Amino acid sequence: MNDPRKMSARRSGQRVGATSRRVLAGTVLMAAVTAQLAVASEQTILGSLLTMRDPGTATGRSVNAAAVERDSGNTVVGSPLTGGGVLEILANGASPSGQTFTLPQGTNSAGKPYWTAVGTRGYQYRDPRGENGPVKSAQIQKTSSGSLVLRASVSAKNGDVDVAPPAPGSDGCVALTLSGGDRYSVKFGADGTVKNNGALSFSVRKPASEGVCAAAPTPTPSPVPTPTPDCAAGNFLDVSGAAGPSYNGLMPSLGASCGTSTVTVQSNGIPTYQFIALTPNGLQAKSYTFTFPRYPQVAANVTAVPLLGNVGVSVAGMPIFGVSEGPQPVSEAYGNPIAAAILDDCGSHSAQQGTFHNHALQVKCLTQSAVSKSQPWNDPDPSPDEPSPIVGYAFDGFPIYGPYECTDASCTSVRRMLSGWDDTGHEAGTEGCSSSAACSSGYCTEVMIDGAETTACVPKTCVWSNNAYVAKASTDYLDQCNGHTGPNGDYHYHTTSTFPYIISCYRGTPTNNGGNGTPPGPSCS
Repeated sequence: MNDPRKMSARRSGQRVGATSRRVLAGTVLMAAVTAQLAVASEQTILGSLLTMRDPGTATGRSVNAAAVERDSGNTVVGSPLTGGGVLEILANGASPSGQTFTLPQGTNSAGKPYWTAVGTRGYQYRDPRGENGPVKSAQIQKTSSGSLVLRASVSAKNGDVDVAPPAPGSDGCVALTLSGGDRYSVKFGADGTVKNNGALSFSVRKPASEGVCAAAPTPTPSPVPTPTPDCAAGNFLDVSGAAGPSYNGLMPSLGASCGTSTVTVQSNGIPTYQFIALTPNGLQAKSYTFTFPRYPQVAANVTAVPLLGNVGVSVAGMPIFGVSEGPQPVSEAYGNPIAAAILDDCGSHSAQQGTFHNHALQVKCLTQSAVSKSQPWNDPDPSPDEPSPIVGYAFDGFPIYGPYECTDASCTSVRRMLSGWDDTGHEAGTEGCSSSAACSSGYCTEVMIDGAETTACVPKTCVWSNNAYVAKASTDYLDQCNGHTGPNGDYHYHTTSTFPYIISCYRGTPTNNGGNGTPPGPSCS
């Protein structure tokens, strides 16, 4: 907690940062201009957590920082809505490093502003596609409860990141400067909980004191690059540092590229994580070439997904199958593999001819940091306070996100998206079951009944015939394809904890990448 008297003295002090910093005040869609951000005054914020990771791959480096100072005497001074801002990051130790990132105002290729107001006393910068560089997001806000919040997220998937774990590290610092206003420093000192993992990672949690950051290296302004349309290929994982399946020496390979109108993904279908044998089938390397539209469009009519086979591809290069299993064994024909518990904790298993694939998508198994882990399912679940990343693409070109999404373009809050499909075939009286022992037949699993999530016993066969889409009034529910138009105006799908789990139809026009039959299937009509 800050002493308001200390903050008053600090706010009335002399100007600091006499050497001004030149920052780009344009975007990739505007002509290059430069402006000076002079620091009006220094304010310090008590830090919460700083993490730096470097798995050793070109796109693997990341930095995340958070500060939440309750009952803060600080105020938000300045506005980036016209002149942008500057983010500085420092890491001190055996191999110190630092970097300054310019955060210009402007609009992205979708016409959305990078900087937006948050509440009545704050601002947020968002560039998830990396059109301006590696800073995905930054936020400074004085909340209605009196807390001062600062957050920043940087990923080398979107541009060069020079700052890295200092191997070993002693402390770090993050500073955010607002155009026409103050510089906010968050010192992560040795009085916090410092953790080092060689050159792989460095973190400082809950430092006890505040401090002013030294100046980070300032980048030399360069011309704004020629604008290029967004390409989904950049969202696929770098699997070069994968842990691998620990099976017959197999290791994954994955590449993605964009053509004029299509995205091409080439994969050998080998998972980045440990292979768990849950079916009689082994694991074999494949030679996949998946394509989907680079610029997907919502079609006049939806298209049915295939009953069996591919409906899309995960960001790890794995085929995504629909919700149904095959016709064998007859006692479980066209049943639900999730209810039957025949998937690993990443939502995958192997089919005939060793075809490894997903029926469900788990976010914690499909991030860059998960690639190097043999059992990423043991990691904590993603925070419900953060929007989910893209975890795959359907063959109509629309992205598939995890379950959480911002409620508005400024991301003032996050919600979990829900399936609009209701279970119609569950065993009466089994609602709320905790195990399949409660079922006279079938499996106890998560279901949606009349718009409410619960558990119930479902039949072992014909999953499509035992679910029906019912439109809901609330915008928390997705459409019949398990997608919707998000707060930024773009259509996309979400994963859900109940049927259909990923997608149930194509909202756009799909490419032909495999799959056969039409739900509900020949034996389930």
